[in-house]
Formats: sequence, structure tokens, C-alpha cells
Amino acid sequence: MKKFLYLIMTEGKVNKKLSLLNNKYRDTLILTWKKPIQKGIFFPFSTWTTGRNRLYQEIINRKLDKKYLYFIFMDGDFILKSKSQEEPFKIFERYLEKYLPAIGFPYFLHHKKSSDEISAYYEFDGGFFGFSKISLILPSLTSAIPNLLGLSTSHNRIDASTFEFSNCFAN
Repeated sequence: MKKFLYLIMTEGKVNKKLSLLNNKYRDTLILTWKKPIQKGIFFPFSTWTTGRNRLYQEIINRKLDKKYLYFIFMDGDFILKSKSQEEPFKIFERYLEKYLPAIGFPYFLHHKKSSDEISAYYEFDGGFFGFSKISLILPSLTSAIPNLLGLSTSHNRIDASTFEFSNCFAN
């Protein structure tokens, strides 16, 4: 069973790094707003918010919450880097499996640097984050997911089960 589904929003082209995400360990679901692509969801004139909500709706409509452990939302132009030679997506996935946070995200360069392997944060960039299928059924987190997807402009504090991982970072 594949554990990770990457939900990617892009204007209509998939760069080479993102095309490598679809492999025997993970799947991708791609939404485009400018130009349709093969096997993608074309949602013309969508905004960041409506596009994320459409991807979230696909999880529910296709019953994908029963198939994957984590759903990782990301922008098509997002760059994830690693401090090592290892693929940064594998590092991120390993942290998700090790700590099993409701919501996990990489270290962002604008965050205060911690020497800890993981840190609890209440705010993060929505350009890249993963939430667990468990968060779809927990009432306190379920109410927070619409905010994460951009339905609200207010920042809700999630709780201490939101973790940032220090060995992969966003640039």
C-alpha cells in the first residue's frame, strides 16, 4: 500500500522533479488552472483557495482517505531541499512515519531555527504540508482543515500535534 498522496497545484506543466514523485511509494494528484494535462484535474480560473478545496473534495469523493496515510498539499513551484544527498521528499515522509503528526511540514527559512529534530509550530506556509488521514476524523482538526486549505484568512492555532521537521527545508 502506498502511504503518501501528493496533491499538487500548478498552472499546467509539471517539472521533472515533480514527475518523479509518482512512483511505487507514492502517488500524485495534479490540479491545473491554466492548461490541462493528461491524467490531471483541469479547474480553469481557480484560485489557490478554490483549487485546494477542489483537491480536498477529491480526497473525500474518491474515498482516498481509506487508501493513504498522509495527504501532502504542495504548490507546483515549491522547492524542497535536503541537508544531505538523500531525496528531500523521502526524508519528509520518513519523519511523518516516525512521529505521526496530524499535520507536518518542513522547516521554513523564515522560522526561528531550533536545534531539535522536530519543533511544534502554530503557523506555517501552506505551500507544502502534509496532514494525516486521522486528522480527517478528529473533530478538533477537521474544523481546522478548511483554514489550512485557505477557506479562512484567520490563523487558528492547531495544537502540539503540528510538527516541523528540521532536516528538510523549504526555500
